[in-house]
Amino acid sequence: MSTLPPLDVKVNTRRWSCVLDIGLALSPWGLMFAWRLADEMNVWLVPSLWDVLDGADYYLCHPQALAPESQIDNSCEADAQRHLIVETLSQWQTARLEADLPSIPIYWAGDASHDSLLPKDVGPDVIKRFTLLAEALDRRLQLSDKALEPGHPFLDCTRDAVALAAALGRYRPLIFTLGGEAEDGGAPNVCQYLDACGIACRKAPWPTNNNPMQHHLLPALMRSGVAELVWTGMPLVAVHIVAPRAFFMSESEEHAPSYSDALGLEGSSTPRGDWWDRAVGLWYPLT
Repeated sequence: MSTLPPLDVKVNTRRWSCVLDIGLALSPWGLMFAWRLADEMNVWLVPSLWDVLDGADYYLCHPQALAPESQIDNSCEADAQRHLIVETLSQWQTARLEADLPSIPIYWAGDASHDSLLPKDVGPDVIKRFTLLAEALDRRLQLSDKALEPGHPFLDCTRDAVALAAALGRYRPLIFTLGGEAEDGGAPNVCQYLDACGIACRKAPWPTNNNPMQHHLLPALMRSGVAELVWTGMPLVAVHIVAPRAFFMSESEEHAPSYSDALGLEGSSTPRGDWWDRAVGLWYPLT
């Protein structure tokens, strides 16, 4: 009588995608967080972070050009906090030059497919959608807040994190960043950026001790060892970008007549090609 082979059951579940905001990426926990979490999620770095790394030698000598006052929690500790940011930047530079980041793997979207590293289940169209969404954010920012101009490293990296999360909308993305100083976990800088762009960002309406997403994410944080970083004081925050119009985009939409034009209607509050119309940011602490 022959014996049956052992039963081998494999459950194919799609991994979550997460984008690292620069506030977390350049924190003392940044590199360790990304490296460990890559075992459980598809970790994405924003394109502007590579620009920062390309200019690492300059920022190591001029840290004030990298971290503006708005990103520093307490002006009395500005120099100390900038020193920590520069130390982490040096770590990233070492990892970029001496470690094989694609083998971890950590992903990124560049200017083209050959400048990017994408997971197998993510199509190259995400690169074009990311670019269009980032450009649309720049337009919104210039219209709503003249004091904030694109071109600053922290500002551009925050824009890229928001745009990349929206471009990855079909792949269950979230942004990981750090919370503010408030005892209950202050709103992260990502929310301040969204507000400046005229996009609502609010705390998820869940009690801190009964957060369904916290229960869902906790196993991955535990298995990867990221929970250890939270226990040591990292104020981890998750941000979801809900952008319905960005879920499927047409490049011709920006120049095509709108439905209001076709119907002869005036006074429409939605600009043509505004993929951020009705977009919302939701955030919650994971500490």
